[in-house]
Amino acid sequence: MSFTEYINTLRISAAVEKIMRKEMSVTEISIACGFSSIRHFNRIFKAYTGFAPKSLPDDFSFTHKINEPEGFDPTLQITKILE
Repeated sequence: MSFTEYINTLRISAAVEKIMRKEMSVTEISIACGFSSIRHFNRIFKAYTGFAPKSLPDDFSFTHKINEPEGFDPTLQITKILE
């Protein structure tokens, strides 16, 4: 999975949760989830879920798996600066 796919997976997961709560408009959700335009949000959302944001079923569950290598810890504090 590329970095862009990983970020999009996180963004769409958050968007699905917000859509299920029905507290915000789709435009507000797209902005809150980090998408620069509603058009881009709609295209990515449909690619990842199979549905347009406004036609998402009430019982929908986003189950896109993020394949992380065994032992991967994204919060690891050790870094090495390459020169």
